[in-house]
Amino acid sequence: MIRRSGAALLAVAIACNWNVAAAQTIPVQTEATDPLPALRVLDGITTREWSLPDSVFLADLGNRAPVASYRAAAEAGDIRAQAILGYFHSAGVGGARDDAEAVRWLRLAADRRNAFAQVFLGSLYANGTGVARSDTEAVRLYRLAADQGSGIGQSKLGYAYEKGRGVIQNYDEAVRLYRLAAAQGSVSAQVDLGNLYADGRGVDQDYAEAARLYRLAAERGYGRAQANLGNLYAQGRGVPQDFGEALRLIRLAADQKDPTGQANLGGLYLVGIGVDRDHAEAARWFRLAADQENPVGEVGLGFLHVAGSGVPLDYPAAAELFRRAASHGDPNGQANLGIMYLEGNGVVKDYKQAARLFRLAADQGSLDGQTGLGLIYEKGLGIAQNHAEAARWYRRAADQGYANAQVRLGILHEKGLGVTRNPALAITLYRQAAAGGNPEAHFRIGTCLIAGTQCGARDPVEGRRLIGIAAEQGYPAAQDWIAANPE
Repeated sequence: MIRRSGAALLAVAIACNWNVAAAQTIPVQTEATDPLPALRVLDGITTREWSLPDSVFLADLGNRAPVASYRAAAEAGDIRAQAILGYFHSAGVGGARDDAEAVRWLRLAADRRNAFAQVFLGSLYANGTGVARSDTEAVRLYRLAADQGSGIGQSKLGYAYEKGRGVIQNYDEAVRLYRLAAAQGSVSAQVDLGNLYADGRGVDQDYAEAARLYRLAAERGYGRAQANLGNLYAQGRGVPQDFGEALRLIRLAADQKDPTGQANLGGLYLVGIGVDRDHAEAARWFRLAADQENPVGEVGLGFLHVAGSGVPLDYPAAAELFRRAASHGDPNGQANLGIMYLEGNGVVKDYKQAARLFRLAADQGSLDGQTGLGLIYEKGLGIAQNHAEAARWYRRAADQGYANAQVRLGILHEKGLGVTRNPALAITLYRQAAAGGNPEAHFRIGTCLIAGTQCGARDPVEGRRLIGIAAEQGYPAAQDWIAANPE
């Protein structure tokens, strides 16, 4: 059985994405056919507003002139009006949403080099809205806009390079594009660039720089930035640890219905940071985030269903939540769903599915994924047994301080499976894992001290104490040993 790591406070790096489906329908007068009101509005739009159109700007356009006026201007050949009319049809501004008309008008403007239309049409291709989904076509359109200096185009193209969607993944190019957009004031690019600094992808890891970038966007009220900056305050990374400030920032984001803020607030309640531990409240916030397809919320709520804490014990519900997170490419969702397939909880046991999911997660750096894949190789579950490959995956996670992997790698060194037999190194790994609170590590060191083998001087008193710790943590072998060896 693989022990799950605690639900981490993390922020999922996503690109700025206009949720046209959720946009409000704005009532406007539709009888006007004079293009002049729309043309006056269009003439007043600044270069920065075209480059970085925010939600306030987009929502206000339908109030400043009748939709019919924009249509008249568009039909007269005004490229700007065609682009805005395409947006109106996508968002349902002034009437029912019409994806086909949105694509038609956006394409007319995009083909005439309107960067706003190119970005928005690219978003429709990325989401498969009104057109067949095509990341390649989305990237082509984003690039056309970015090459014209569009901040949102640069940000969208940077996200494509970060995630490898429609292009070969390239963190260096993502960093370059995010910097261009961030310099124009794109809050989305500032956050996404901050995420790369926090993770050390494409740049040297630098939490202070991540905090600076998050703060720039947070001070403008951007929820995702507030949530990520709050996360750094909770962990004391790049800023002094301050649970009160963490809670303040994360709650600001959550109160804006930002899914990252909601998920992070659920994380605070899960572990009791800045608030009293409350798993029912954690579940409430995780659910709000999960309802917006936030993978951290989905994994967090699934974790609580596995534990039966704050919500009913429900393996099928947990598996479905992990599946949803995995479908977004989230490594924690992939790893946790792999564990469900490995153990047959909430799904039919399937070692090959577990191995596939663990590999997906491991390749993204998930410690649970790397450890799970190591176990698959160690035991030969669904694939050929390979102790050397198991040791390789365990070592990747163990070198990052992951206690579960340190124990498994220690066992291989103790027995000489796939690695040179080295009992002393095994004990070192067990001690490292025990320092991280791993119950199996406590048990293995305890039995070693009682036997007086590779642990140095025999010390049965300390050995019993460590086995007792493991028993209190619920480790079955330790509980059996205590029952069989009463004082």
